[in-house]
Amino acid sequence: MTLPVRAPILGYEAHRMGEVPSRGRGGQRRGRSAVVAVVVVSHGNLAGALLGTAEMIAGRCPNALALELGPDESPEVFHRRLLGALAKGDNGEPREWVILTDLLGGTPHRVAAMVRDEMPNPRACAVVSGANLAMVVDALLSCDGETDARSLALHVASTGLQQVRGGAEAFQ
Repeated sequence: MTLPVRAPILGYEAHRMGEVPSRGRGGQRRGRSAVVAVVVVSHGNLAGALLGTAEMIAGRCPNALALELGPDESPEVFHRRLLGALAKGDNGEPREWVILTDLLGGTPHRVAAMVRDEMPNPRACAVVSGANLAMVVDALLSCDGETDARSLALHVASTGLQQVRGGAEAFQ
C-alpha cells in the first residue's frame, strides 16, 4: 500500500514533465514578519520519503517541501530548481528557510550552500546536513515556534544528534 505524500515533492521526473510548481506552498504566520520554511533536499527519492513520513507523524506543514536531485540532473539545473522553490510567495511575504540536506559535501548540500551564499540576506537561510527522520519531524513541529532560520536550524541539528545512538558499546 502506498501512502499519499501531501507535501510538494519537487522530484526530477516531475520537473522534466513540467509538473513542478515554481515555489513552495505556505501562508504567513499571524503576528510575525517572517515565515520559516523547511526544505528537505537529497539525492534520489530520500527527501520526499523523509518529508512524507514526517508529515504522517507530525501532520501536514504548509511551509515544507522536498526537492530531489535526479540521477542525471546537473548541479546547474538543480540550482535553478532550488532557487525557484525558495522564491517568495505571490504576496511577497518575507521568508526564512532551513534547508535540510542528506549528505555533507554532496551535490544537494553544495548547491544549497551556494544558494544561501547568493541570497541578499544569507542569514535568512540555514543549511543543515545529515537529515534524518527525527530532524524533519522536529522541524515540522517547531517551525511555527521559531522566529528565525538560525534558531530552528540549531534546534533541529541538536535533535538529530540526540537521535544518533550506538557506537562501540552497541557492538560489545
